[in-house]
Amino acid sequence: MNDLISVELRLFEDESLLKRRVAKKIGAKEKEVEFHVVKKAIDARNKNDIKFLYNVRLGKREAAVTEYERIKSEDSAIVVGAGPAGLFAALYLARHGIKPI
Repeated sequence: MNDLISVELRLFEDESLLKRRVAKKIGAKEKEVEFHVVKKAIDARNKNDIKFLYNVRLGKREAAVTEYERIKSEDSAIVVGAGPAGLFAALYLARHGIKPI
């Protein structure tokens, strides 16, 4: 199995319920489900019903090398712009051991 599905949790619900929701959505037992979270987002369109949206991929996580794992700590990156996005990008790079220029 390598399917991508969407699951939602209410703002007050614990993330430990995620496995139960995934199992219910695919019609399997909770102990049989293996997945990993691909994306987590907040849906705040309705102020009275804020929820987390998860995209999960079923099955074990593959040992694929991500772009972040390929970058060596001595690498540097050029950040263009000094606005909020540029400053955040530089901070993110610095926290991951990459020298922002």
